[in-house]
Amino acid sequence: MVVEKLLPRDEALWLTGGELRSLDDLWERVIEFLNLYDQVQWTTGADRVKSGGLSATVGVPGVGSVTGNLGGSAGSSSQVTTSARRPIAAVAREALVALNVPVVVDDFHYVPDTLKLDLVRAIKGLITDVPVVMIAVPHDAFRVVREETDMLGRLWQQEITPWSLTELVYIARSGFAALNMIDPGDQIAKKFAENSLGAPFLMQQLCLDYCLSSGIRETANASVQMNLPAHVEGFFQDIATRYVPGVFELLRRGPRTKGQPRLARKLKTGQSTDIYGAVLYGLARMGPVREIPTQRLARVIAEHFEDPPTTQNVAFALGRMNAIADKNKGNSDPALAYVDDTLSMSDPFLSFYLRFGKWDLPNPPTDAV
Repeated sequence: MVVEKLLPRDEALWLTGGELRSLDDLWERVIEFLNLYDQVQWTTGADRVKSGGLSATVGVPGVGSVTGNLGGSAGSSSQVTTSARRPIAAVAREALVALNVPVVVDDFHYVPDTLKLDLVRAIKGLITDVPVVMIAVPHDAFRVVREETDMLGRLWQQEITPWSLTELVYIARSGFAALNMIDPGDQIAKKFAENSLGAPFLMQQLCLDYCLSSGIRETANASVQMNLPAHVEGFFQDIATRYVPGVFELLRRGPRTKGQPRLARKLKTGQSTDIYGAVLYGLARMGPVREIPTQRLARVIAEHFEDPPTTQNVAFALGRMNAIADKNKGNSDPALAYVDDTLSMSDPFLSFYLRFGKWDLPNPPTDAV
């Protein structure tokens, strides 16, 4: 949204990583967006009455073209049409440079791994003359770009950080004021902000549910004094239970086992689960954080289990959960991602559900499947 505000779609070429399967897709989108042509055709002709001639037009619409004609009379009759096609990559590059059209690659993380390096090298040839913006989720962002040594010094990474507590409180304060609701000392706003995991849409959802539960659906005629719900944890639990992330049950079950069954992991409370239950249990107790190193998660798990899994066990399970989330991401970003020994909780609703939702630990399987 930030990039689109600065570079509207009618002023910049917007590409989506998921739609690119080859470099030709990139250049063809340029050709289409700028209404270019990559074929030049000319005709020579002569007859007994009219003069013969040759004409050709070469160029980019709106950029410039050159038209030439050669004429003369002749006594014979003939007509020959000849055409030549230029490489679309050459036409596209020239037009982008001539028109100085910004290029935006949204969802760069969706570009197939087999294409990323070639795409980066193609972009490298543009960035000296054309503004290029690439947008990606944080967990794998621009690893391929950084690994291309020629891009060193040419890349400026602008991190979009999660919303701060102050910014989240502003959402509630503005909305409550518009509804004529009074929140003394921003007490409710601060409580909601602390549990929104830096996500403005989760903050909005909490505020909306609070208003609906309080019977507020439009601006009140008289000021309404607000108070925290008597059981705020229960309030959060009700909201979390209504928005169960679709991938949660798949993560809870884990992948199908082959050969040796999973080991039982016993909590200090006496309950048993498997490695995936242990990981989810630990995540639920991490607090409102998005980036979680493996060792930190393993330490939290160890605090609650009699025979806790090793850091290597936790890392292996996170790798399998990463594959599950990626396979079931649909048209959106995966709910979580595990890269370089760090778990990124991309979906704040999943984190919120783990902390406050009603869910049961999976029982350890007794037999291999």
